[in-house]
Amino acid sequence: MNQSPRMLSIVEGFIGHLTYGRLMREYLSESCPIDFFWHNDDRELRTRMMSRAIGHYRIPPTRWTIEQNTDFFLWRFQLCLGYFARRLVLRNIEKTHYSALHFHTQPLAYLCLDLMREMPTVISLDRTAAQASREYTKPSLRWTFAPNLRLDKKVFDAAKILSASQRLPDDRLLTTTRFLLRKLQ
Repeated sequence: MNQSPRMLSIVEGFIGHLTYGRLMREYLSESCPIDFFWHNDDRELRTRMMSRAIGHYRIPPTRWTIEQNTDFFLWRFQLCLGYFARRLVLRNIEKTHYSALHFHTQPLAYLCLDLMREMPTVISLDRTAAQASREYTKPSLRWTFAPNLRLDKKVFDAAKILSASQRLPDDRLLTTTRFLLRKLQ
């Protein structure tokens, strides 16, 4: 029995990502079979508890700690996002056959590397850990982003397609999709 291609898309549910997700749902819902989920849909109790314990609190919650990432908050928070997404993907691939995955953004794929090796995956980027480390962090403390940088690289290497958008000075939106040629050849 030949099944038609179907994509599973997991999107972050924060601020601008909500707009992005809604626009994607609207645009793609009529053009291809795709199941959309927000990263925090159907969270299990253990997932909520882990999020609260690991990825919710700043230690200590000062402006300096936040800007310098000395509590590794970004890494802890993004691992929680990755765990939410993994649980959601695993629950859904048990019910439906998917031919491709989509994650907006790369932290959602942090804990899905094994699944990405089995199924073609599209990663739509937002801010990378490298960009975050340069925004506020002193050069001498950028090492605090090393765990995120390593995971970003693994996700980028495992993805079939990376897509990124940026706002140009004249307020046009430039979207670039880069095919990873070494994987497609």
